[in-house]
Amino acid sequence: MKAAQDLAGSIVFSKDKRGMYIVKSFAPELKVIGIGRSAAAFRIRETDKVIKVFFPEYTHIAKEEAEIYQLLEGKSYFPCLYEWEIIILL
Repeated sequence: MKAAQDLAGSIVFSKDKRGMYIVKSFAPELKVIGIGRSAAAFRIRETDKVIKVFFPEYTHIAKEEAEIYQLLEGKSYFPCLYEWEIIILL
């Protein structure tokens, strides 16, 4: 299986006529599970892990979310944050 960074790098976004982001392509190891205002979430097939990729103008939210999840570490009713990294996809 590819590394999470490679999987995240496989994701290509574009904008539709309304200016909303759409997912153009992604690695076959991923399955789209949701697209929101600031990011898209992908489940890594055959695992219980999710990759959340923020759209370029919302990368500041990625850092905020990571800090919140680190504060919530060990709470069984919140997801576990395995790793986070800000990668600028062009």
